[in-house]
Amino acid sequence: MNLSFEDELDGYVRSVDNTESSATRGSATGVGSLPEGFEASADPQYAYNRESGYWLDRYSGTVSYYDEQSHVYVPVDTVQVAPNAAQFTCVARLVVAQSDLFVAGQIAEIGVEEGLDIGRDRPENGSARHLRIPDIEVSRYHARIYFGIEDSEDSSNEAGSEDGEIEDTHTAELSDGECTSKDMEAKEGTPRLYIVDLGSTHGTLVNQLRLSEPKTASKPQKLNHRDIVTLGRTVFNVHIHSEWACAGCANTEGNEISTLPAVACRE
Repeated sequence: MNLSFEDELDGYVRSVDNTESSATRGSATGVGSLPEGFEASADPQYAYNRESGYWLDRYSGTVSYYDEQSHVYVPVDTVQVAPNAAQFTCVARLVVAQSDLFVAGQIAEIGVEEGLDIGRDRPENGSARHLRIPDIEVSRYHARIYFGIEDSEDSSNEAGSEDGEIEDTHTAELSDGECTSKDMEAKEGTPRLYIVDLGSTHGTLVNQLRLSEPKTASKPQKLNHRDIVTLGRTVFNVHIHSEWACAGCANTEGNEISTLPAVACRE
């Protein structure tokens, strides 16, 4: 998308957000003309952009793309995968708090570059890390966690804890290796951790708040240190550290849940 297209699309979405009449939202003709590049489809609610492959919901202003791997429409947000992830270092892990399938204290690594796919089945292909949760309440393609850079005007939900940002374990003394609540000051352009529900049936909960309706992909949701993520019957605590893992998420013998990419699994 070029800049003029983004500006026009942003203006269109803002016009929809500012529409207070429910009757207007219920009519495709009531939300104005289409932004440049989009054309009407057989369904008057949706318009398609052939160049970008994006779909526009004319009632809500939501722009989505079709993910062929998960077979769901994923909303396009201002969050983008961090282009400098290779130069960005931190430790991000899910720690099992409660589960019928895993032992409390087990950890799942979140790759800084490749992120972490989460689902019920074994990974079929791809280079992303994959956390398999063999639970009937977890969908085949359930959720994805990744590092991304937010736009300065990003309006994605903030359901995270008050701790926020990436924790800096060097800004306070650690007498026993446990976490501190001291935060690292956020710098502009610093990658943040996000989770998105890929259209699961039973949903993804962050701090007990469901991200989306059943079989509806969610917008990217920021994850903060010590947030609680519930996937089916398993509850995880999110750990994010600037450099070193704390005692609560340290990788010890036998406590790591394999999240190797499918490519690595076949080798």
